[in-house]
Amino acid sequence: MKRESGHTLLEMIFVTLLMGVLVVAMLGLLVHSDTYWNQGQGKITEQQEARFALDAVTRELTQSNPYWGVTIGTNSILFYKPEFDAAGYRTGIHWIGFRLHPLNEHLLVKRESGDVDYTPVANHVESITFAGSTDGCVTFDSASVPVSCPQVRVTVVTHKDRDFQLTSDVVLRNQILSAPGEPPEEGEF
Repeated sequence: MKRESGHTLLEMIFVTLLMGVLVVAMLGLLVHSDTYWNQGQGKITEQQEARFALDAVTRELTQSNPYWGVTIGTNSILFYKPEFDAAGYRTGIHWIGFRLHPLNEHLLVKRESGDVDYTPVANHVESITFAGSTDGCVTFDSASVPVSCPQVRVTVVTHKDRDFQLTSDVVLRNQILSAPGEPPEEGEF
């Protein structure tokens, strides 16, 4: 008597269950990898926003001079920057300021003398702190920058996860050129 080859019902159930477990394991792996990918992308975006904010402020602030008067407030800084003509000669000085937007506290904006409105610099900023150096350049808790130690500490904390902070100490020009130009009008900055 010849026996016909085939699979039993028990074998089919076992193979089906095994395939089901493998599919569920692969789906779980894909879901977790997608979650980790999105978290990584969020951290990259967060670091980019902090870097944009810090780069924008330091690029302008390094051109300032403590003799011109650097005013530091809560989440804001106001300083003076030189203007140059095409030949490279200084023609004047105008004010520039950075602060968190008055209507959107997570948007860092810039405004210069003569600007009608704010220029956005970075989004998702939880806070930006400016501090002037005190005597000896050790602590940064002054509301203005002393001429003897022309440094400003800029600290940016991003909003997304609130776990990324970027700090930089900016050294201002240390040369006397001239007195500052016209300060901003009341409420202008």
